[in-house]
Amino acid sequence: MTRPSTGAGANPRVAYWCALLAGAFLLRLLVAQVVLGNMPLVSDALSYSLEGVALREHFPGIRAFFWPPGMPVLLAGVYTLLGSELWVSRLVACVLGTLQVALSAALARELLADPRGVRATGWLAALYPPAVLMSGQTYSQHLAGVALTALALFATRLWRAGRAFDGACAGIAWGVGCATRPSMLSVGPALLSLGAVAWWRGRARIAAASDWERRVAGGALIGVVLAGAILAPVALHNRRQGAGATLSTNNEANFFYGNNPYTPDYKTSHLGQREASKLDPAARDYLRRFASDPNPRAAMRNEALRYIGEHPVITAWRTANRIRAFWGFDYLMARNIQIDRGLATCWLLALTALEAGGYALVIALAIVTLLCGAGELRRPAAWTVLACVAAYQAPYALAFSAGTYHFAVMGLLLPFAGLAAARDPRREPPWLRARSSRALWLALAVFVGLQIEYALQTWVWM
Repeated sequence: MTRPSTGAGANPRVAYWCALLAGAFLLRLLVAQVVLGNMPLVSDALSYSLEGVALREHFPGIRAFFWPPGMPVLLAGVYTLLGSELWVSRLVACVLGTLQVALSAALARELLADPRGVRATGWLAALYPPAVLMSGQTYSQHLAGVALTALALFATRLWRAGRAFDGACAGIAWGVGCATRPSMLSVGPALLSLGAVAWWRGRARIAAASDWERRVAGGALIGVVLAGAILAPVALHNRRQGAGATLSTNNEANFFYGNNPYTPDYKTSHLGQREASKLDPAARDYLRRFASDPNPRAAMRNEALRYIGEHPVITAWRTANRIRAFWGFDYLMARNIQIDRGLATCWLLALTALEAGGYALVIALAIVTLLCGAGELRRPAAWTVLACVAAYQAPYALAFSAGTYHFAVMGLLLPFAGLAAARDPRREPPWLRARSSRALWLALAVFVGLQIEYALQTWVWM
């Protein structure tokens, strides 16, 4: 098997990194503490913060983790040191957002040989509107994005250099990510499978395992062990509380909400995101029947499996809808700001244009690179990153999905966008070469169609 190239992309100067990280942090601090300074924590962000306060008082608690414990444990640690005031919560989100910028730029170094693409990636990440607008809220997406980008980064470095340190960091990132959003469990096996396939295809070119291959395998093993060391205490705690060896106890309910007779075919998250009083009476009675079961989690899981088995066509259609909805535009913070400030619909549309427009721009640029500039990517690194994106999305196709859930993978796609955005006077940029690409225009048309569909469905269910 051919060993990957040992050269990473040219490293921008130290001044660039200082300006990038300082700018990213100050922008997030400005939005979180000044522009939205009087906005409280909302929705799941508030729930994670309250859980962090509870864990600070009594760790690890006297009940099983309903919410995945990654973000609450991080908040509990910070609250222990600095207190649990609102500014502390916002500071945590701002720091995580800045760390995400650094990791995306570092990942770009592994993917791109052109330093202009690396610099463009950093500034795209620093200015990415959905992340900036969310910088004052302690949603788990912040930590999930950091963990997933770090996993891809160190897995790529492990494959390039075969260092045990990179394997250890990848394992820690995977463990933290799974404890933050259990959907990330699918990413580790995907990366290991990708490595196994690459080795299998190249085995005829070697007489025996090289030292590099042994070091890669050893680093991967170290990573798996460290990830297990992070996740085992969570599973054991939940088991001691009678919830079984699980990372959180809300998974069966989510699976059930997305797979039953009253689940909408497109917005399959609807039953889990509405108060019972706002649901159709028949749906409300149906859900209460399983919630009042002596073993509600098992009852919900079994009912969802029964429904899937008896309705394969509907399930297949819902799965396809969930995959498309995963790539719908961001509007979470636009909606939260509207509700908090009591803004008119015109302001909601303006905020959504900023939030959704930033997302659409990054995806469009990434598509340009993938279809018209792939020759400028380092292939092992690119396949590693794309495997992480696909594997992370897979679990959301089983229960419910929305544009909110792609937040964590955007750090992986930003380097592709950065390459398309970079200008190199010595060569024709990908976006200029793309003008004559029918495949590109078709891909962009499909993406626009997905956004129109998502907008219509969002309007119907809002």
